Amino acid sequence: MLEYILRAYKQILRFKGRNLVIISGLLIMVSITTVILTFSIRLDSFFQEKDLEQLKVYQYLRILPPTGQPLAGLPSEKKQVNDKGINEIKAIEGVSSVLPFTAGSTGYPNLNYTIDGYQILPLYIAYYDPDYYLDFIQGDLLSEERSPISGVIVSSDIRKYMLPVEEYQELFGSSDSEQQSIPNSNLLNNYINGDIPIEKKQLNLPLVNKELEIIADYLYEPEKNFEVALQIAAVINPDYSLIRKELILVPGDQKAKVRNNNNVSSVEYDSLFIKAETIKDVPRIVEEINQLGYFTFTNIDTLKKYFQTYQDNLNNVILLMGMILLIAVIGYINTVQSSIQERRNEFAIMKALGATSTQIISGVVLEGMIIAGIASLIGFALAKTFFETISYLIEVGAISPAIFLAFGLQKESALYIMQSPLSVYYYIGGVTLLAGFIMTYIPASHFFKQDFLSLMKKG
Repeated sequence: MLEYILRAYKQILRFKGRNLVIISGLLIMVSITTVILTFSIRLDSFFQEKDLEQLKVYQYLRILPPTGQPLAGLPSEKKQVNDKGINEIKAIEGVSSVLPFTAGSTGYPNLNYTIDGYQILPLYIAYYDPDYYLDFIQGDLLSEERSPISGVIVSSDIRKYMLPVEEYQELFGSSDSEQQSIPNSNLLNNYINGDIPIEKKQLNLPLVNKELEIIADYLYEPEKNFEVALQIAAVINPDYSLIRKELILVPGDQKAKVRNNNNVSSVEYDSLFIKAETIKDVPRIVEEINQLGYFTFTNIDTLKKYFQTYQDNLNNVILLMGMILLIAVIGYINTVQSSIQERRNEFAIMKALGATSTQIISGVVLEGMIIAGIASLIGFALAKTFFETISYLIEVGAISPAIFLAFGLQKESALYIMQSPLSVYYYIGGVTLLAGFIMTYIPASHFFKQDFLSLMKKG
């Protein structure tokens, strides 16, 4: 075998000019195909992987009452999110977990909220079904570790609405005993809109397992005053748009404590949070939920646009790669056939000296595979250099973000796509070697099926 390799290597050096042209063509094909295939695979991975923050938000859906009406109050022919409806939705393929909740939220201007020495601007309260807490509030939704026991659920952005008690009282308290010292219901909206001239600071304060103390201060109805402490069970990432940053979700079984009224009726959950298993499941899940008669609130058009952009780009990439491969294959076969025709006298002499057709074909095929191997290594080096150069230019901002946006990508996504997996090199290297074998074996075997005497006369 070593003898065949050495002989093939000498033949490559003997016709180095022609073989250099072949190697150049192949390495260009290898490098371009590596870049295109990497882009295709990473783009596909980008749209499927669940750990990409940019798309996770679309995994979470909300079923809300249509036109603002509680589903329980709709006519009987309309669907309601009761136990039957919840089971229907959970049975949809791709639905990971659900969380029933009340769509309507209430702001109570007579309530003070404090956590660990910090007072919070007025909050809105909604209620959720604690039976579904453990299944739904987990994984990438969490901003910090949750409690194993259900309790108050808040957005991590709630820290922006917390002030030391003394500072809060100085800014918003009233020295006039005739005036209510607790801020009115417009205070939070004014703060959100920037009408209150204080800096919004993000506190670095752990919240899970802290107690949210609620103090009711009814100036003219002191008999209604009360204090209650509720444990914070989970802090979730606000990017998933499940709850507004100024909203807290309280377990439905604790509603009586918040309202200080043991006669409060049980909570009727009229809406549903839904988590899909993967991003790609979302459009189908939304369609099936709508077919069941529910109103799904999600930015599905944006997600569809992402997938359409992905599919268009992927199709273009595959088409371009196919064209390059076709041109390369045709050019390589023509070059090999021309090379064999030029060496017909040499092969005829070898045949006359006793060499078998199999031995001569093996030598020609081995030459082709060595050429393919050399082209692959150089092509891979060029492709890797290309990825590293583009990544560097992206990092330093030398490439305009508009180029990424044309593909529906952000800067971080472009960097992700430029990371070529080893499987691409293995695949292209194997295909190139196989192509080198096939595209030399076919013309060589065809050549040796002909009559050598007629070939000698042609020569």
